[in-house]
Amino acid sequence: MKDPKGSFSVKGAVKLAQARRRPTRLFLEEQDWSNLWRLPLQDRLKLLLWKSAAETIPVRAPSFHSLDDNPSSEVYCVGCGQQLETILHVFHGCTVTRFLWSTSPWSLDISCIPVSSPANWIHVLLNAETTLGISSRSFPSFILRAALTMDVVWFLEIKLSMRGRRCWFRIYESLCLVGFWNTRWLG
Repeated sequence: MKDPKGSFSVKGAVKLAQARRRPTRLFLEEQDWSNLWRLPLQDRLKLLLWKSAAETIPVRAPSFHSLDDNPSSEVYCVGCGQQLETILHVFHGCTVTRFLWSTSPWSLDISCIPVSSPANWIHVLLNAETTLGISSRSFPSFILRAALTMDVVWFLEIKLSMRGRRCWFRIYESLCLVGFWNTRWLG
């Protein structure tokens, strides 16, 4: 999809896809939509945030409730094995994700942040100044780290799904070794 200037953009592709399928529900408020695409992030990170809010990331368990009261172990989160693997669980509810957030420079306990949907979680992140008390000066660094945290969590979920369960502590150690939360590394 080319924009009016003649170059491809993810935003243009998303708008075209939305225009063609005419979604029945708006998952992001108009202001959040505008803020998302104005973020000083790589397009792939913006797309991850958008796909999370739109609930279009493939996960083991559907986001709607199954009629089956006894789901197989194949639909549980490969990170913690405790909950069904939904988008909201992977990015907000998983103990591994919560651990990563608690070790961030902001020491966030995201279990105390009530969210009802992936779109609601993205809203919280996009509006961190009011929802989480992040200063406007720290917001660019915060949103970059938030998007990278989601990217790393999603990457690890894919790797674990393909290779089977691994020890999350070793993964966390690896993140520490590369200085995942190091301000010099992230800029």
